[in-house]
Amino acid sequence: MAGDLFLKNGVIITLGREGEVIEGGALLVREGVIEAVGPNLEMPTDFTGPVRDLGGRLVLSGTVNSHCHFEEMAIRSLNHSLPLEPWLPFKVSAGKYLNLSKEEFTAFVTLACVEMLENGVTSGLHHMSAGPTADEERMDAAIDAYRATGLRAVLCPLLADKTRREEMPIDPADLPGPLRELLEADTAPSAEFLLERAEAALDKAESAGSSRITGAVGPSAPQRSTDRFLLGCMDLAESRDVPLHTHLLETKTQAHHAQGVYGKTIPEHLQDLGYLTPRASFAHSVWVTDSDVQLLAENGCRVAHNPGSNLKLGSGIAPVRKFLDAGVPVGLGIDGANSSDKGSVFYQARLAALIHCVRDGDAARGVSPFEALRMAARGGAEVMLMEEKLGTIEAGKQADLVVLNRTLNFEPWLDPVSALAFAEDGDSVESVFIEGEEVVRDGRALVADREEMLRIVEGAARRLRENLPEAVAEAESLRPHLHAVSRKYSAIPFDQA
Repeated sequence: MAGDLFLKNGVIITLGREGEVIEGGALLVREGVIEAVGPNLEMPTDFTGPVRDLGGRLVLSGTVNSHCHFEEMAIRSLNHSLPLEPWLPFKVSAGKYLNLSKEEFTAFVTLACVEMLENGVTSGLHHMSAGPTADEERMDAAIDAYRATGLRAVLCPLLADKTRREEMPIDPADLPGPLRELLEADTAPSAEFLLERAEAALDKAESAGSSRITGAVGPSAPQRSTDRFLLGCMDLAESRDVPLHTHLLETKTQAHHAQGVYGKTIPEHLQDLGYLTPRASFAHSVWVTDSDVQLLAENGCRVAHNPGSNLKLGSGIAPVRKFLDAGVPVGLGIDGANSSDKGSVFYQARLAALIHCVRDGDAARGVSPFEALRMAARGGAEVMLMEEKLGTIEAGKQADLVVLNRTLNFEPWLDPVSALAFAEDGDSVESVFIEGEEVVRDGRALVADREEMLRIVEGAARRLRENLPEAVAEAESLRPHLHAVSRKYSAIPFDQA
């Protein structure tokens, strides 16, 4: 529920283009919208809402998780030392084995939302794995979790109309008999059916009765989708005026495989289809070429950078400096709890501020602390097509705010922006407001029954722990073959941007 609020005596990090930091600043919120902000702002005489003296605490716009699979909380930290190609079947196998009930799915998504809120995340694009047919109960469960926690969320079911044997860069004939039979028996829903499910998700988001819950169209990835399905997704997103979000070139294997399938890069193929538009956003975008960067820039596309996931899975480092220089908006994503285990965009901002200092062999070509924080808030808002309402502290924006304690992360007090980027990971979060409503106080979420959710989650986790070999048997049988494919393609040069 949108609220009124007056915050005073804070250090306000606006994240505007000029990088203004207002010490001793105040902020006036009415009906969930920032009405005024400044160093000498007086509380209006007619103001009757809550007043908070921040005592020098830091305030900045809520961080935005621009790409995430919330439900991956169910397999947090299950795998390591695997590239994406053999890693993905473990996620699929464990999910199939768990076969989460609606209650369990709700609990996992709820706890993911709570963790994000307590780490200063106020918005998230939920690229939700809801089964091959975008299960109705799972969509309802996700919306229940968003409502229970108050998180601003974009419901974006992950859909694909190609079978695993079509998307994998592996010839089933090279596999042992049982694995070959497994892949040859695989089926996928039709493009028409999946477009109906995508539209149903948009209808659910619209009818959720909350300004904080919206929808998006989310084909899984171009290599997992027919051109017919991609074009249908594009038309649906256009007709409903919502974001169009997908994965793009996460691994070197995908880049080489795409050349074999399309005879060109995936962005070049998408350009031919007319898919590249300002509403299109792409998670990862690691193995793009210089010309791909220009194509995304010329078409107004957006990128969700996932540094933690790309490092853990060994996927590579996206050419973020080149994206920024070309004018491509870049947000930050957590991805999922099994590929980037901490639910904090501050943590992703820290990684972004560090890894790009070494990517091109020139620290001066890295991502500055200010750019990393802008990606954490404003950039994520751009990925979700919400830059007009989120991402900076200025009059007219929604009052999605994070208040941080002056912990030792910021001492001595020299450069709060740099300290935020390099030293903060979410542990200093004291309060979080969404549309002026307080949803976190003293570092703890005020909504959702945490203990009940933990009880439900532990039951499902115990089921997986006690039967792990059986649960991941299919993935384990595929692992050596997919790992070999990944190693093969990793050894082949590629002209990365």
